[in-house]
Amino acid sequence: MTLRVGVFPHADLPHIVPSFRICRELLGCGHEVRVLGSDVRKFGRGHSEAWADQLGMFGLNGREVVHRSDDVTLAAWLEGQLKDLRLDVLVVDAVWQGLAYGCRASLPGKVVVHHAGLPDFRSSDMPTWDFVHPGHPRERWALARRSSEQREQSGEGVRGLLSSVKALSAEGRKEKDVFGFGCGEFENLPATRAMSLCPAVEFPDERGRVEYFGTLLPAPGDIDWRALPPELADADESLVACAFGTTGLRTRHEYDWLLALATRLAHHLAGCRIVAVVPAMARRDATGGRAPKNLVVQSWVPLWELLSGRKGAKVLVSTPGVGAFREAVASGTPVVAVPRWLDQFGAAARVEYFGVGHALVSHELPEPDLVVKRVASVLHDSDLRARTESLRQEVAAFDATRPLKRFIERTGHA
Repeated sequence: MTLRVGVFPHADLPHIVPSFRICRELLGCGHEVRVLGSDVRKFGRGHSEAWADQLGMFGLNGREVVHRSDDVTLAAWLEGQLKDLRLDVLVVDAVWQGLAYGCRASLPGKVVVHHAGLPDFRSSDMPTWDFVHPGHPRERWALARRSSEQREQSGEGVRGLLSSVKALSAEGRKEKDVFGFGCGEFENLPATRAMSLCPAVEFPDERGRVEYFGTLLPAPGDIDWRALPPELADADESLVACAFGTTGLRTRHEYDWLLALATRLAHHLAGCRIVAVVPAMARRDATGGRAPKNLVVQSWVPLWELLSGRKGAKVLVSTPGVGAFREAVASGTPVVAVPRWLDQFGAAARVEYFGVGHALVSHELPEPDLVVKRVASVLHDSDLRARTESLRQEVAAFDATRPLKRFIERTGHA
């Protein structure tokens, strides 16, 4: 039976892409999908602006429904859409998780909060904004939790934002805000939490805390599969990709560091193709006009297509965010992690814990020579590459079970 599913992403590219992959997968299963957003209530850009290029890329033009009137609150508008569209399931990005309180009466048990990043909602979990994992002593976990609580109490965390969304509905205002110690997210959320990941990449004690949709990464022939530029099409060439996403590096000085790092990697690893992703506005000639022939600098590359099609030895140098971490483990790519912000520390902790790379954690960007040393070590570590390949196989086996399809159909038909 066809289900009607609404998807409400956060209006930021690292959140839009995994949400739209959910849409692509559900449409491929024969379900009806509508994409919901607001140009009135927003954090940063409105949805119409933020997803303009992505709607066509994912074949979703005409499926968007946008809140545009100041005369109607977002919560009231959304409740009306649930009825008008006769939705069976609603998937809301975790930034907007507070909307779940106002939707539970209309869709009891059928509201899903999708985490584009790593969730942090239970006090027994590893704090995702700190570099801690089960291999560390419990004293370090406790210290990280105290640090997280201090951050939230000072107003630098996410509780204020999440509470403001929750307060948009009368139902949300009636319910007391409940947060675990050192946790930024609601402890009493009336929704099912989910991630576009596989349980194999969760810390052992955390497996099962959410529903896992699998990676949902595109395959050749999918509407969102992107072709590589010709200079990166040699699948047998060894590769070091330096990609820091949309939040890893922010200043021209930081991108100068990345260009200097890529140049040193190219000189040190003459047999490897070195790819550095640097926005055009931040690009300078850090090579003195003599760029190594094995260095390619791009404003953007389709990272998953680059990593998954590479047969030769490969390494990703990245923060990484959850998106890059997902693409690395699903493609069997070791990681040299340089976390900078937010849950990048949690992703880097997983890189170290699962033994699929190295993490360089410091307040400042590490010296390029240290990164080069770590990359060279990874390239020559056969045991590490074997662990990475084993994890890739676990991820692929889980993806093959089509977990999102099974979950949505189980939930929608309940």
